Amino acid sequence: MWDSAVTPFVPATPSDWEFDAGTRLWFSSGKIGAPQPLLGFGPEPSTLNSRLTYTDLGAYSGETFARADHASGLFIKGFVGAGGITRGNLIDEDFPGFGGAYSSTTSPVSGHLGYATIDLGYTFLKAPGAKLGAFVGYNYYTQHLNGFGCNQAAGDTTCVGLDPNFQVFAEDDHFNSLRLGLASEFWLTDQFKFSAEAAYLPWTEFGGQDDHNFRQLLIPESASTGNGVMLESILSYAVTRNWNICAGGRYWAWNSHTGNEWFDFLGLAPPTQPQLGRFSTERYGFFLQTDYHWGGAATDDAAQPAQQRAAVAMAAMNWTGIYLGGYLGGGWSGDRWSDPFGSTISSGLVNIAGFGDTVHSSGPLGGGQIGADWQAGPWVVGIDAELGAANLRGENTCFSGIGGLDCQHYVDSVG
Repeated sequence: MWDSAVTPFVPATPSDWEFDAGTRLWFSSGKIGAPQPLLGFGPEPSTLNSRLTYTDLGAYSGETFARADHASGLFIKGFVGAGGITRGNLIDEDFPGFGGAYSSTTSPVSGHLGYATIDLGYTFLKAPGAKLGAFVGYNYYTQHLNGFGCNQAAGDTTCVGLDPNFQVFAEDDHFNSLRLGLASEFWLTDQFKFSAEAAYLPWTEFGGQDDHNFRQLLIPESASTGNGVMLESILSYAVTRNWNICAGGRYWAWNSHTGNEWFDFLGLAPPTQPQLGRFSTERYGFFLQTDYHWGGAATDDAAQPAQQRAAVAMAAMNWTGIYLGGYLGGGWSGDRWSDPFGSTISSGLVNIAGFGDTVHSSGPLGGGQIGADWQAGPWVVGIDAELGAANLRGENTCFSGIGGLDCQHYVDSVG
């Protein structure tokens, strides 16, 4: 005969920490302006010398990411990625070219890219099925491109007879950026979650080098001020309580203020005075993602389904009332300049009309809104006003028939 003591089951205490880790595959395209444009000498130059624009830069990249959230609301997150730029096109414009007329040459390009981000933040608003947090962080982005051969698309003699396999260009760039942003998530059902993030880049530092191999010319580039925006949204599906598969979209943009270019011809004395230029980069596309979640209450298998269902159970809303709000994001603008000029003759060659004339602007924006709603049964009517500050910038060549001018477009507010 024997007695035994039965030890009661004590459920594990939920952790104060929650963790997410996973991988992404990002398919993207983009555009680089370096320089965009290159100007003459002096503190306020008015002479347009040249412009390099890399367009349709298709790429793929793989990423690893992680996030840790504490019960206090503090969180830290980040990602690192790298990949290849598989295709693209370089447009090299000169005002004028070597023959004396407006020149626009094209070259196929390819290369690679890499990036990393780290953020520290605090979740300051929690509601059933939703949360909102703010963060500060740092982003590093680098890209390299090689261009081979060139073809003249305008009326100058530049590129005539050049070997198409000769590496004409190499562009090597990097951006360092400060990030200030908001991150939010909302459970649509007990399995679908929508997440969004917007980061304003109040400071960016650019450095690069443009190599013109045919001319044995090295051009260090730099700009110490600028801004930008990084936007991201994700739709997640919970395959299990801990494993998610996701699809998302992303847009990044950097715009520098005026910086410097040093023209260093090999075999000649080093330059003593820089020329002025501006530098920009855009990258956008979609990604596929998988991640694993553990820690906190999310790993309590008995409780999680009920918690998620409760999180998305919404009481009937009455929308009557006054509200205040704010937003942070980015914007795009496209403008077409009407060209009244035809082609002209310069140094016996033709300044061909019709190049450029379209300006694409992009950058960050943010602001606030105020409004009032009144609900009667299922109907809601209201009035809303909003005002935001913006910094959407862009420039391109216009009026190539008279040799080319630099057309700029700026949006500094929206309402």
